[in-house]
Amino acid sequence: MSWREELGDLLAGKRKVALLGVGSVLCGDDAAGMLVASAVKEKAEERPGLLSLEGSTAPENFCGVLRAYQPELILLVDAAFMDVSVGEIHFLNPREIKSIPFSTHMLPLSVLVDYLQQETTASVAVIGIQPGNTDFDTEACTAVQDACRELSKEILSAFQG
Repeated sequence: MSWREELGDLLAGKRKVALLGVGSVLCGDDAAGMLVASAVKEKAEERPGLLSLEGSTAPENFCGVLRAYQPELILLVDAAFMDVSVGEIHFLNPREIKSIPFSTHMLPLSVLVDYLQQETTASVAVIGIQPGNTDFDTEACTAVQDACRELSKEILSAFQG
């Protein structure tokens, strides 16, 4: 199943969804989650029931907001080293996150997923975008920027609210 099909299946019938973008805009392709969250946030007001949060390098700071919002589904989007081509998008199994090296965060993403699953009634899905360069003081490459635009459009298109 493609990531588009999986996204469509996950969003089908959902009335309240939260997207939490993770990463650093200062470290090249590590900005992937933030770029998606920002793009979705710009259009989220047109889609009641869709909340987009820019979690940056400390997404755990939004746990209270997510608990209060009570979404049915939380989408976590982050750069993830998956040994695929730069810019590829994949859903990741939350149970296998510990074995996938993610970009640097204050709290490991696997711990955040576990916490959100325990503290909310929401399902949690993790979407990874393969980075290339995550050096400090660089911009996201074209392939990652394109992937972020594509993912943002698909989320907005698939969420009906």
